[in-house]
Amino acid sequence: NYDASTFANGVPLVTAKVKGKKVIKTINGVEQAAEWSDNAAWCIRDFLTSSYGLNDSNIDYVSFEAAADVCEEHIAGTTQDKYTINGIIKANESIGSALEQMATACGGVLFWGSGHWRLKVGDWIAPTTTLDERHFRGPISLSTKPSSREVTNKVRGTFIDSENDWISTDYPIQDGGGTFVTDDGGIERILDLKLPLTTNSAGAQLIAKQALFRQREQLSMELDVSLEAMDVEVGDIINVNVQRYNWNDGSVTTQLPTEITKSFEVMGWRLNPKNNGELVINLQLRETSEAAFGFAADDAKAIVSNNSAGPRWYDVPSIGITVEQEY
Repeated sequence: NYDASTFANGVPLVTAKVKGKKVIKTINGVEQAAEWSDNAAWCIRDFLTSSYGLNDSNIDYVSFEAAADVCEEHIAGTTQDKYTINGIIKANESIGSALEQMATACGGVLFWGSGHWRLKVGDWIAPTTTLDERHFRGPISLSTKPSSREVTNKVRGTFIDSENDWISTDYPIQDGGGTFVTDDGGIERILDLKLPLTTNSAGAQLIAKQALFRQREQLSMELDVSLEAMDVEVGDIINVNVQRYNWNDGSVTTQLPTEITKSFEVMGWRLNPKNNGELVINLQLRETSEAAFGFAADDAKAIVSNNSAGPRWYDVPSIGITVEQEY
């Protein structure tokens, strides 16, 4: 009962720590009994299938089960699961905004492909597909750097701290040890990334670091390839080998063309009929690397030096002529 003398400043703010809705997970595609879980993949699946979400049961269980396994891995040096969702989705929030927040909480990409919803969370998966000049069916469009307005070198933001009475708290700024600011000529470009569904500092830092490091991989490419890439899908990581670009995996120091492949993340995929009637696959790719998903101190240095083994534009070799006289 409200008592004016007890609550002189009005009705107090009442908060409660609760467990949210029970969700269903699958094992080899078979639905299990509903139980509480903060696994990001199973929470996203629940929102997709529920009446207050998309009310869509077309779920690719293979991708969601693989994503759920990654979510349950521990962050390096901790006992904390990698990706969890703990928070509130308000009833008046748009479905698109809710799904964007949930995907951000696992560093993932949610997409519709081949009649099903598929989920790829933030994790390095060694490529098993390699495309080279034998597969190319047209010119290559390569962009070496995006506009400076699209690139940041620091990420900051807030998360809901479970160890501090669930108060919104700043997580440590992620800046790659200053390497990226130096690479941008000392000009700071900061991204504000709020994580309202993340409740632990380690998880918030991992997500923020991935957001920074993955967008610092700045090479992007678009090309048409043969139907051998039919099994490739959005979110996959593949290898691409174009010898004349002289790409470097970080271990090569020679300035001569090499057979080094470079890893790219598939950002877009579509069938593309050409004028001659040939059916090809158009891929939009963005470079990536294991360092972009790691948590080691030297990851930033690995990212800024993994493009080309060739000389810098300002390294001009000396030019001369040797004359030999024969008698």
